[in-house]
Amino acid sequence: LGPAIAKLEAEAKAAGVSDEDLSFVGFDHNYCLAKGATEALAFAARVEEPVSGRVMTVETTAPGVQFYTANYVIPYPHWPS
Repeated sequence: LGPAIAKLEAEAKAAGVSDEDLSFVGFDHNYCLAKGATEALAFAARVEEPVSGRVMTVETTAPGVQFYTANYVIPYPHWPS
């Protein structure tokens, strides 16, 4: 995802979008996969969080994948922080 986000950011800056307008606190992006829909599960994405070391690999038969980090979800009062 890094190269795709960097490309979008560069295109936005070239179009005159300010750094302030480019700041964000999360992701909510849909990616169309080059493979399209498949009958069997196939690799779609790998996401890494370098601080914690968490890694998520996704396989799907769908033609796309949604990457959403829920940064605007208000925590339930009883959730541990």
